[in-house]
Amino acid sequence: MINKEYILKIDGSMFDLFHSELLVNSKEINTLLNKNNFLLTNDIDTIVILFQSIEGAARIIGFKPVEKLIVILLKLIKNIEGIDIQTDLYEKLSWILLESNNILIGIAKKNREEIADEINALVEMIDQQVDKVQEIIELSIDINDSLPKEENPTTQKSTSQEYSDTSMIDLFLIEVENNCRVLEDNLIEAEVNNSKEFIEPLMRAAHSIKGAARIVGLDIAVNLAHSMEEILEKAMNGEFILEVTSIDELLKSTDIFKQLINMQAEHVSLWFLDQEEEIKSICENLDNILVGKVVITDKIKTNKAIKKNKQKDVKDIGKTETKTEIIEETAYVRVLSENLNKLLGLAGESLVEARTLRPLIYPLQKIRNSYLGLESLSEELFHSIQNSIVSDDIKKTITKLVGDIENLKVSLQGYSENFEKYSRRLEFLTEKMHTEVLASRMVPFSEGLLGFKRMVRDISKTLNKKIDFEILGSNTKIDRDILEKLESPLMHIIRNALSHGIEAQEDRKKNKKDDIGSLILKAEHKAGMLHISISDDGNGIDIEKLRLAVVEKGYVSKKMAKKMIDSELIDFLFLPGFSTASEVSEISGRGVGLDVVHSMISKVSGIVHVETVKGKGTTFFLQLPLTLSVVRALLVDINGEPYAIPLSKIDHIIELNNEELLSAEDHQYFVFNNENIGLVSASQVLEIDRISEFEFPVKTIIISDRMNKFGFVVDKIFGERELVIRPLDKRLGKIQNINAVAIMENSLPVIILDVDDLVRSIDNIISGTSLSQIRKSVSVAVTARKKILVVDDSLTVREVERRLLENAGYEVVVAIDGMEGWNMVQKRPFNLIISDIDMPRMNGIQFVTMVKGDTKYKDIPIIIISYKDREEDRIRGLNAGANHYLTKSSFHDKNFINTVRDLIGEA
Repeated sequence: MINKEYILKIDGSMFDLFHSELLVNSKEINTLLNKNNFLLTNDIDTIVILFQSIEGAARIIGFKPVEKLIVILLKLIKNIEGIDIQTDLYEKLSWILLESNNILIGIAKKNREEIADEINALVEMIDQQVDKVQEIIELSIDINDSLPKEENPTTQKSTSQEYSDTSMIDLFLIEVENNCRVLEDNLIEAEVNNSKEFIEPLMRAAHSIKGAARIVGLDIAVNLAHSMEEILEKAMNGEFILEVTSIDELLKSTDIFKQLINMQAEHVSLWFLDQEEEIKSICENLDNILVGKVVITDKIKTNKAIKKNKQKDVKDIGKTETKTEIIEETAYVRVLSENLNKLLGLAGESLVEARTLRPLIYPLQKIRNSYLGLESLSEELFHSIQNSIVSDDIKKTITKLVGDIENLKVSLQGYSENFEKYSRRLEFLTEKMHTEVLASRMVPFSEGLLGFKRMVRDISKTLNKKIDFEILGSNTKIDRDILEKLESPLMHIIRNALSHGIEAQEDRKKNKKDDIGSLILKAEHKAGMLHISISDDGNGIDIEKLRLAVVEKGYVSKKMAKKMIDSELIDFLFLPGFSTASEVSEISGRGVGLDVVHSMISKVSGIVHVETVKGKGTTFFLQLPLTLSVVRALLVDINGEPYAIPLSKIDHIIELNNEELLSAEDHQYFVFNNENIGLVSASQVLEIDRISEFEFPVKTIIISDRMNKFGFVVDKIFGERELVIRPLDKRLGKIQNINAVAIMENSLPVIILDVDDLVRSIDNIISGTSLSQIRKSVSVAVTARKKILVVDDSLTVREVERRLLENAGYEVVVAIDGMEGWNMVQKRPFNLIISDIDMPRMNGIQFVTMVKGDTKYKDIPIIIISYKDREEDRIRGLNAGANHYLTKSSFHDKNFINTVRDLIGEA
């Protein structure tokens, strides 16, 4: 039975993985559902896979209500395959899928304690939603697809006719989005700043929403915005003081409008009708507060006194940033990210093509110089014939020739100069166009922080802590794609700081600290990169406690742990499931969730590191590229071909002489900053045959990940370049060690290397060589653990399988889909493969078929584990070549591990 106690008993790290997967997948589903005619594209297949991943994760941790909802949604989708998009049923289907997914998003945005406290209400809401879905399923069974299309248009229009057309509602949604941004953050500050100047922008935001709602005829929205406006107007005029209760109700009102932001225009009217009771309740609460039914407590006066010294700063912010935002945002237009990317790609290509004209100037200058020599010869010839006995015809011919050469020289001179001007002008214009298109992708950092102040406020209230949360550099420009991916990592870090970093008020008093904890989020540009820091003045990380945890978990020996410096120990916090917390809570220590942070930062080619002082606080530093469309890279030569390595992924660039190269156990290494670093040729990693010997000193690029550092030897270093990224065709899948391509100024392509992949490849090369030698020794070979490859797109399922197998003594390697799994199979030997079926890029059936179809790997045993338990699915998996077919329920008993042992024996 699902209740509060059940939720709190779920393993903390497993719940965090489920929570993260639910948030990422539900957001992606929301994006796909908001596309037009998604049923007619491959998007519906992707939606099904994403729903299935959430269902599998929910089933693993036993979150039955979510599992129940998705099962019936999948049944609905299957029932309406091939539906006519002109029918009323398609409209209902779109709406019910969006509504259901919004429930999932709502759950994903709550923390663990909130879910536990509201579990009864959530279960009831999901049950009601299941009933709604069931009604549409029954309707879909009875629907007559052969009805003429003329009978349906009136049905479609009836629900929205009174609310004007969808184009006007689109404008209303833009107005709501712009003003919600003002309300969300500044309502938090209004608790400590009731000045007229600060509250006026809030009142105007509510007024703007009311006016926009009135234009499109959304009376329910008008009433809600009017109630907000009234209370804010009285507060602005000094007739009312905003305090915790009134701020809470105003935030609830803002939440209502925020839910519209990602909604399609045609769904807005129906949604408001569905929310009518809740909106009426909020309006009544606001009216009651206004007439004095809620008493203002002394707590607010205390808060105001505490913040008195900061009133001026907050007041200034209210005058400048907030008002400016309202004016400037109204000029924004919405453009599909995909179209913007295409436009940027074309602008980049235009710039490259324009730069190719520059080298053509030099041949023209060379031709012009040749003509100068020709002119000199013709003049000599002309003078020599004057004193010679030649016919008049020859003289005339030579005279004409000299004149023609002179005219040609003048023409060539003019043409060369005009071409040079044209080339420079074209390059200037294309460069300017590229810069402007690139700038259109850039948005203020504050756009990705909508709701952060609210989150800090809510968590602080729950934990009974006082937090001073500051955001610095809110206007710093950042690529919108990077900003979207930053939301989850920043939330992880901030929640950790609030929950475990900043102490309770009693503890802060004992440590002679201010009652109010400090949390600062800062963004700035440095050296062509985006730098973000999150600093708190809390306890800091206990390094000695961390050292003990590293030893206890078996990562290193006690002797090795003693030699490790602080930064090396802190790197362990980014490993999956690593935590130093003694109690399980929503975030059970600074380790849980940090693996997700590192993964997401790496996806945007960024790096993260931590600095901490015990008793003083902790700071997380994120270094990211300004944009994903352009990369600053080091251009190198590897065996005669150019390659690019992103500068953000390079630790150092050095040159090594022959005497600096050392050897141990057939492996070369060198010493840098008192650290032994392995050395590998770039040609070997990329599997390229050498055409020449290395010239000393060898050019070496030091690259690393959290746990490994290597020297990557190249032939030449050309220098730094700014390259426009051209993503690889998705049909190619993930190519080992390669991230993307770019076109250089000479129109030649250059491969951009994937440094994270390179580090893993180098580690595999070194490990593989070592293992081949170990196998010669019988005494060591018998102790080698058996390797198992786990392939599943669900982070939760992968983690469960990894833990079960490692606890049984096996060595586990994971892959996120069939494509990555196939790459790994070709790189290293495995004793067993465990695969899911439904995965993006390459599904499990295709993966199994490829493995079994290759003579090198056909003898590797394969287990398929899927959420599907139908007989036809089992037969399909076994026919592809799998040795066993299990359902994911087998994780809860010994069937899973017993099957593994039956196939390959003990670890």
